Amino acid sequence: MKEYDIAIIGGGPAGIMAAIAASQNSSNVILLEKNSQLGRKLLLTGGGRCNITNSKPIKQLLTFFNNKNFLKHSFYSFTNEDLLSLFDFDFVE
Repeated sequence: MKEYDIAIIGGGPAGIMAAIAASQNSSNVILLEKNSQLGRKLLLTGGGRCNITNSKPIKQLLTFFNNKNFLKHSFYSFTNEDLLSLFDFDFVE
């Protein structure tokens, strides 16, 4: 039986991102999902176009939220550009 350093349970958006991040550290990662497809719920977002993130500048994006101070640190620590750079394909706006 093969051994893994990290097991991630759940192939939704968070599980997929966790697996990508863990695998970048040369860890032996397994992603377990009970459904037949990973990220199936992603298809429900954006009218079937699979929204990943918002392409607006962070300063403009923050204007849409009431509690800007709560989100500001997170948005600037890991930007929408950082998120898109994790994937190996071009995105269409």
